Amino acid sequence: MKRASPWLAVIFFLGCVVLGWWVLDLRSELARAASARDEAATVSHRQIVDLKHQLVQTRATAASAAKQIAQLQQTAGAGPAAGTRSDMKVIHLSDVLRDHPEYAALQAMDARRNVERTYGVAIDRLNLTPEQRAKLKALLVERQMSSTDAMVAAQAAGIERGTPAWQEAMKQSSQDVEQGISTLLGPGGQATWQQLQQRTSFENQVSNNFSPDFAAAGVALSADQNAGLVQAMADASYVGKDESGRPQNYNEPDPTTGITPHQQRVLDAAAQVLTPAQFQIFKADQLAQIQQQAIFKQYTQGASGYMIVP
Repeated sequence: MKRASPWLAVIFFLGCVVLGWWVLDLRSELARAASARDEAATVSHRQIVDLKHQLVQTRATAASAAKQIAQLQQTAGAGPAAGTRSDMKVIHLSDVLRDHPEYAALQAMDARRNVERTYGVAIDRLNLTPEQRAKLKALLVERQMSSTDAMVAAQAAGIERGTPAWQEAMKQSSQDVEQGISTLLGPGGQATWQQLQQRTSFENQVSNNFSPDFAAAGVALSADQNAGLVQAMADASYVGKDESGRPQNYNEPDPTTGITPHQQRVLDAAAQVLTPAQFQIFKADQLAQIQQQAIFKQYTQGASGYMIVP
């Protein structure tokens, strides 16, 4: 037993060393873990502080912007500043023609372009000879020019712009041209002219309002579909037509769908010329139009007309 004691002492000593090393390593790991935890907490705290700081800055910026908007709104009634659009000078063609008679030829050129752009396609679809179509376009140019001529004459006579006498002069200036158009178009010429104007409006709606939506959805209208949609809208209109057969409440919206009989008639006809995908787009456009009209109707009660400005 005495011989075994030194070995036991050595083993015990080594065990104590190992145990001590293990304890020190454990403490080191705990220290590192605590350090990592503290560092993570510090980073999180900094992030929270930064986010709070950003929030404060955002709120300050929003408050500053709101204050600036309020100041602008308060000063908006003080009158336009120099150089703004409201400060732009209004130029009357009658003044230009009085001072520069040579401008009449330039104005006539613009009038011909405008007539061709506005009515060219519709006129070409009328049952007229080439000579009659050319004459109709010339009459429309003359109608635009005659109103300006009447303004110049009224100004020379001392008639104030916008007065009843001025308005009567404008009306008389176009009477001869209107009569010429009616005569050229034959019996029912005035009704035909009204339908022509309405059809031009429908063509503009299809080109400017509806066609971009079809194209954006990847289902662009073909030329035949474009014409068919315009025709559907023209057929549903009673402008220039006998209204004795028009259904009652033709333009009154259905309380459930919000769609008027007029619009339903357009939709029914459009379904015959459009694909199902195109028809859904057109119907959505019609419903959006109905919604827009309903909203603005709240602001126009009792008004004969209105103008929308920002």
